[in-house]
Parts: sequence; structure tokens; C-alpha cells
Amino acid sequence: MVYRGAIANNPCQKKTIVVDGNLDDWKTIPAIDLVKNGAVEMKGHKGSDDLSGWIRIAYDDNHFYLFAAIRDDVHFQPNVEDNTWEGDGIQIAISEALPWNSTSFYEVNLALTSKGPDVFLSHSARGEKVGKVTSALCRILREGATTNYELAIPLKELALIDPAAIKAFGFSLLVNDNNGEGRKGWIEWGSGIGKGKHPDQFEVCRLEK
Repeated sequence: MVYRGAIANNPCQKKTIVVDGNLDDWKTIPAIDLVKNGAVEMKGHKGSDDLSGWIRIAYDDNHFYLFAAIRDDVHFQPNVEDNTWEGDGIQIAISEALPWNSTSFYEVNLALTSKGPDVFLSHSARGEKVGKVTSALCRILREGATTNYELAIPLKELALIDPAAIKAFGFSLLVNDNNGEGRKGWIEWGSGIGKGKHPDQFEVCRLEK
């Protein structure tokens, strides 16, 4: 097999996280700066106060964990479930093994709606029914201009991540921005979500033991 391109070493540390909206459990997990390490996909981006943030990821034998702190000057999310991508919120995607060999992926939408935190499976890898992920634990808190997202989703909902069988997985995340006049665009780490669905553009994340 011949591969041409850049391969990054993105460790996903093994640690059990208490989903309480508190950063304490995450302090030993390296943060990914979405603007510095990712890409801004919107016209007229006005800097960090307009849209910016960082993410941390982890896993244990039962869950995949995410913490995202997103700075956004205006929070606008009038939708629920499969339409939350049109407002402020997060989309994450996970593929099996190394992305350039993968045609299957899961995609999950996270959003703070008028009804509270919303976790929605919008695409499944193996034909599972899409819909609300009721087994997920999620806290989303808006404090000033920052929205903190903390998520624990059971690995059984993401059947492609089996810590006993794999050493790496593909991962991509984007944060949508809408100030009430339509979707402005997004910032992303990895790619392959916003401009079509392309798992071969996801980042490679290594499961640390």
C-alpha cells in the first residue's frame, strides 16, 4: 500500500470522565485550538470573539468523551434534533481505523436548544436507526459568550470504536455559527463534514492505553 500525505499523531487518552460541566477531570488532557490547529470556513470571520474555541477528547472501556469550550458572541439555535446544524452547535464524526480506508462513519449533532441539550445521531455506519441518543450524558452550559459542551456517549452507540480491537480511529469536528440571519459557516478540526461527507479527510486519533 502506498500513502501520500500528512499523518498527525493525535493521542486520545484513556480516562473516565464525570460529566458535570466541570473542567477538573480534563486538566491532564491536551487541548486542541480550533482556530490555530483547525480551519475557519466562513466569510467575514471577525476573530476569536466572533467564533473560536478548543476541544479535548478521551475514552474508556465504555464511553467516548468530549469537552468543547466555544466562544461565540451570539448564541442562536431555534432548531432541534436533525436540524440543529443550521444554528449554533457542534457536529462530530467518527470513522473506523484509518480514514483513507474507511467508507463508514457515525455523525452526531450537539446543540443547546430551547428544550435543553440535544444529542442527535444524524448518520450511522452500520444501518442503525438515526435519532436522539438517549443513552448519552450531556451537559451544555452557556456562560457569558462561552458555551461549554461536555459529552459522554456509550461506545456501543459508536460500534466502530472497539478499544480491544483497534488502535486508532478517524475523527472530525466542526462548530457551526448562526447569528440569526442564516448559517454563516463554521470552524473545523479535521474536515469531511461541512463540504460533503468524506471520511478520508478525518483526522487520525490514536487510542492511548
